[in-house]
Amino acid sequence: MFLAPDRDALATKLNSLDDTAIVTLTSYGSIGWNQNLLNAMIRCGGTGTDTGIGRFPFAFVGIPKLFKGTALEVFYDTGKKAPYADINTKIVDGTPQGIAVGTTLISAEATLAVQMAKANRDIVMVDITKVASNTTVTSKEKKTVKSYWDAIVSEKNSVETQANYWNTSTYPSVATLLSNYQTAYSNLSSYISPILVDLNSSSTIVSATFINYFTLYYTNKIALLEELMVIARDYIGESVSGLAEAIIALGLRINSVFSSFTISVSDSIILGTDLALVIEESKPLIDLATKLGLTDISPNEKTNFQDALNSLQTELNNWINLSHCMIVYKLRKQHS
Repeated sequence: MFLAPDRDALATKLNSLDDTAIVTLTSYGSIGWNQNLLNAMIRCGGTGTDTGIGRFPFAFVGIPKLFKGTALEVFYDTGKKAPYADINTKIVDGTPQGIAVGTTLISAEATLAVQMAKANRDIVMVDITKVASNTTVTSKEKKTVKSYWDAIVSEKNSVETQANYWNTSTYPSVATLLSNYQTAYSNLSSYISPILVDLNSSSTIVSATFINYFTLYYTNKIALLEELMVIARDYIGESVSGLAEAIIALGLRINSVFSSFTISVSDSIILGTDLALVIEESKPLIDLATKLGLTDISPNEKTNFQDALNSLQTELNNWINLSHCMIVYKLRKQHS
């Protein structure tokens, strides 16, 4: 990867792979990057860290189409005493263990919600269009329409719960789309409820109006779910990226600090501040997983991560004052 053409060639190869491939890269020779290669590595779950040009240990295991920072990636400095870049993993059901594929579950569920909503809309609108093919809704047709309306009523709470989770000042578009969805729901309710009061008799309708109320409902519902899907993707990607960068920084710091037999006060503070950053960066993902009921993302990634973080914190507490370092970290963050 030292020469520019080699970097572009590798980037082209990586970008040609789909998520059925497992990408492994190792080197202890001359390594260099350009933006094309960094972007290709990010696409495979890498951090996109430009380590510069030099000879240093590097190991990487990833899968195309992962979020940034979710692959297994290890690199150290160019020092003669730098350790080997080791990655120990095993493949289970086609996935190297340790790759954070579970962190994409939330966005995957959001994507699935949109796909299911569109499929449901297509099925319902076929029947609604048939019902509205003339100006009379028969008793039999009313029972079909009511089954669809009952489903719409039952899903309202779930849609609003999803939207309200993201309905903050950070995502102003959600408030607008949620309001549009609620208005469309209310208008459909006001229109369809009188028609469904008596299921044993026929009712007269205006065909275009009948179809339009259902169309507007599904259009606004899907627009809201699509926005939630995009937000979930971006949020998870940013959170994972920030956490991955913090973990890498902490790993490099541990390697540097413990390379000697003594730890100075300044080393202790810096090490503790890096640990504090990892703890803070992990909170959004753990909080989101908890709030959405993802108590154990397969295979138990949430629990395993928390256990590993607690063990690391316990071990490093022998060398640092974490409460003090957390204060230092927060003060630095406020003034950055």
